[in-house]
Amino acid sequence: MLLRDYFLEKEIFQDETFNELGYSHSIGNLVLTFCDNIHYLKIALNNSAISAVIITEELLKDINVTNKGICVVQNPRESFFDLYEYMVKKNLFSSSFKYGIGENVTVSESSIISPKSYIGDNTIIGENVVIKDD
Repeated sequence: MLLRDYFLEKEIFQDETFNELGYSHSIGNLVLTFCDNIHYLKIALNNSAISAVIITEELLKDINVTNKGICVVQNPRESFFDLYEYMVKKNLFSSSFKYGIGENVTVSESSIISPKSYIGDNTIIGENVVIKDD
């Protein structure tokens, strides 16, 4: 998906493709993230998995040259989660997750784990943890 497929033309400083949504430190392939402060913007700009960022006008001045897509909005966090909801409603996420629980896993009795999740080997899930789908 391109930034222009969802965002307004006036919001796109530099268009780019993204396949996934995630945070500035996410791993993956062509991840779109949001940054509402310089700390996370620096992390995103140095993360090769990030292909595009949603930022504020104020943060735009902190970007010299980048090959990443840049979308400038008033509230990056809100726009990111609005996009997430749009993508869910349009069924634009393809799940490549395998579901289940690995070996040597400890789960607190007060935790809730979706059957549509994966818990890796040697993991400890503490009290009152909720793990949602995918």
